[in-house]
Amino acid sequence: MKYITIPKELMTISTRDKQGIALTYALIRNQIIDNSLKASYPISFLAVDSGLSESSIKRYLDKLDENRLITIDHKKGSGEYPYNVFHFPELKEGEYSVIYPDILFDSTLSPKLRGLLLLIKLNCIAGTNHLTYGTKEKLAEILHIGKNQLTQYLNELASKGYVRLIDKTLIITNDSFPLYLTENVSNTLFKTIYDYCLSKDTVPPYKQVDERGEDKNLTMIAAQYPDEESLRGALNKRCPTLPKNVTLAYFCQALRGMKPNQETKEYDYIID
Repeated sequence: MKYITIPKELMTISTRDKQGIALTYALIRNQIIDNSLKASYPISFLAVDSGLSESSIKRYLDKLDENRLITIDHKKGSGEYPYNVFHFPELKEGEYSVIYPDILFDSTLSPKLRGLLLLIKLNCIAGTNHLTYGTKEKLAEILHIGKNQLTQYLNELASKGYVRLIDKTLIITNDSFPLYLTENVSNTLFKTIYDYCLSKDTVPPYKQVDERGEDKNLTMIAAQYPDEESLRGALNKRCPTLPKNVTLAYFCQALRGMKPNQETKEYDYIID
């Protein structure tokens, strides 16, 4: 399945309308068809796909160009109308988040809500779809949205099933935001645990990977439960209830027949 990358640097642009800028950037980047990191997208088409006005898009393009997130070549073309070619810098590992482009064209969401989901993803803990925050005021500050407006947006997204709020954690639950791209046992089992936690209204754990990109707790779980079915059965049997602060270390102990330490916390990752 095709995916696109969106840079965390979008969050550093000095403007109140990061939602529109993020959506504009992602839609254009979705037009890249080869390794050239170039895309062409008429503003009139971009306005239709985004639901944004052409004047707003032009302002957003100026901001993206100003911050060197894109470079714009203005072309005259052979016909009556000019067009733009957009050049993107190469993004390095750890500098971006990954999404599937379906969400960009979701007509059930306003442009601001689609853009907000992108901003939330950019602030999620690496390898997860959740963002733990200290206060609603701080979350509004991070996302550069007024607190009252943000509350309204999140309520709408939650009512439509795109996000969930558990304790002080905001979790994206839409399938356009994958937890991983590589299919392997470790990733599959991690998602199984992640989804199980959500079914129990518990904030899922996150990985602590070593230099090989592996989490030791997942490795030990995989040694005993090599597929989703066996792991789901074990979760239902051995972990019918979950503590508030759950970790992969907790699951590793519980699933391997050890008495789990419910106070174990790998480390805090909270925006405060």
